[in-house]
Amino acid sequence: MVTEDDVRRIIASLPETSELLSAGVPYFRVSRRGFAKLRQEEEAVMVHTAGLPEKDALLRAAPDKFFSTPHYDGHPAVLVRLSAVDTDELTELLVESWRLRAPDELRDGFDQEIDLGSSPRWGDAMKNGKIRPYALKPGEGWTYNFGVDFVVKVGELGQGRRLAVVEYTTRAGEEPPDHTHGTEDEMFYVFNGDVAFRCGEDTFDLEAGGFVFLPRGIEHGYQIKSSGEVRLLVVTAPAPENGKAGWGGFVADFEKEGELRASPPGLS
Repeated sequence: MVTEDDVRRIIASLPETSELLSAGVPYFRVSRRGFAKLRQEEEAVMVHTAGLPEKDALLRAAPDKFFSTPHYDGHPAVLVRLSAVDTDELTELLVESWRLRAPDELRDGFDQEIDLGSSPRWGDAMKNGKIRPYALKPGEGWTYNFGVDFVVKVGELGQGRRLAVVEYTTRAGEEPPDHTHGTEDEMFYVFNGDVAFRCGEDTFDLEAGGFVFLPRGIEHGYQIKSSGEVRLLVVTAPAPENGKAGWGGFVADFEKEGELRASPPGLS
């Protein structure tokens, strides 16, 4: 079980944080913006989420860990029971809340300095001051049940990278309802099975080895056409609103300088 002292220790490791009192209740700021608050009626800490859908997902996925009160209705914030999380998970939640509230320049500098993300747990990166490479055997990862079991290979929360990678097995009748992502693009690779994807007015029928790209802001979904289990790999990545392309990676190098030898039919 973590304590309020753990909360303070983790927050103290983050840049430009301060602790203040509001009606006798400790709360924490980054550059004058609140990002965490202790709740003393029940040992818990408030953290911010990326949005209301993310808040609702946490509340539904783990009600033993996360809860809310009428005070936070309509706000992208949840309360975390300290008795229900370990130090690593608390670190992930607090750092992500800090990142959501920190000024862009401060957050970007922090991400570049620590270079978080490749370590399988935030705790490792924070303790060691640097990231570690890691490998996963077939089927390994951080498995979360959210209707079906999702095996996270690279997570999103708190790790500062620009993508998340998830593998899962599903079957007909387990498809999610059509939905829209406001902040990220989504890509699917079909390991096995037949799946019909739809995105806006477009439809794509895929079989094993097929791939589909689904841009943010467009309602999409899929229907499994084959019998038996279907295995999918999902990659999500934030889609910038400012139109800026790339981040200086090696793929951009050969996109700009390599010889283009083939393109998909109908796409340039």
